[in-house]
Amino acid sequence: MNDFLFQERLAEEYRREKMATAEEYNRFAHLFESKVTIFTYRILSKLGKILENMGCKMRARYENLLALQEKQNALPTPIK
Repeated sequence: MNDFLFQERLAEEYRREKMATAEEYNRFAHLFESKVTIFTYRILSKLGKILENMGCKMRARYENLLALQEKQNALPTPIK
């Protein structure tokens, strides 16, 4: 049984909760940090979002590709 969508939804909800917690923390943490640190944080968070999106796209692309290859290149049944 393939529960990929269920696992993906669980992971997405987990990420959403963690992002909300981080935003709540960062709202108050920035009051005491320097501008350079804030700038670096924003750049790294944008980079993280970009990398995560690229990873999701690559996984979807290559999972479909591998599924097609498995379907086309099915192993022959052994001779008894």
